[in-house]
Amino acid sequence: MKKSAFQIVNLFKEPAEPFALFTYTDFAILFLIFLIQYFLFTRKVIYPSRMIKVILALMLFIFVPWISAKKEVMNVHDKFAVVDGFNLVYIYFKFPVWWAIGSLNFYFLGKYSELRNQ
Repeated sequence: MKKSAFQIVNLFKEPAEPFALFTYTDFAILFLIFLIQYFLFTRKVIYPSRMIKVILALMLFIFVPWISAKKEVMNVHDKFAVVDGFNLVYIYFKFPVWWAIGSLNFYFLGKYSELRNQ
């Protein structure tokens, strides 16, 4: 059966499975962040200075996980009629996953800075 464009858009409204922790929205946010970061640093529009690293840290460690959790809560409430707090406990685990991604990002950003300074 052929999927319509409306069904594909609904992928962004599907809640995550409790053991997956990531939805299509999270992957889209992650792809967008890394794509923007790649083009800004490789085209030398900006350099990874201290201020850029602070902004990136705030974004990856606080704002993006918060936005991701809010979107997940909205998706769960849209899909299910009865939702209690215990059904949404897995959302708290999104924060450590985003923190791990942010830590890896800073590791690779540090390696990039070392290569650029050589």
